[in-house]
Amino acid sequence: HKHELPIREDTVVGLKKFQIHNPGLFTQDQVKHIQEEGVIKVGAKVRPGDPLVLALQPFNIKDRVGLGALRKSLTNQHSDKSIRWDGSQEGEVVAVHRGPEGIQVHVHTVEPLQVADKLSNRHGGKGVVGYIIPDNEAPHGKDGKPVDI
Repeated sequence: HKHELPIREDTVVGLKKFQIHNPGLFTQDQVKHIQEEGVIKVGAKVRPGDPLVLALQPFNIKDRVGLGALRKSLTNQHSDKSIRWDGSQEGEVVAVHRGPEGIQVHVHTVEPLQVADKLSNRHGGKGVVGYIIPDNEAPHGKDGKPVDI
């Protein structure tokens, strides 16, 4: 799985800054693998809902009556633009790429085979899983073991 966060000029990526603006959004257990730059470490195990990149972007309040100059609470507001692991299985971060246009996080998962999954072999043959049967109903060889399909 590949998750990407596009970076704008005003995007703020960082652990401390994120925790200041959004205290208590993630638990200590969820952010223990996040580096100070706000990006998860390679090799970290992630569960559904865990953050991959902690980022903020300021949003512009349309101040039509001039109250923004009077109230500090209307300025310096940020929206949460962080990337969370949205998979249904646990995964492992295998690569993180930082570039001028964004941050990419690659997560490897091992998921059980399901009906309608696409398979391919090393020779380019492709197929789709139509039905999953238990081993005792699968075709057997002369030795009684199920044939590996």
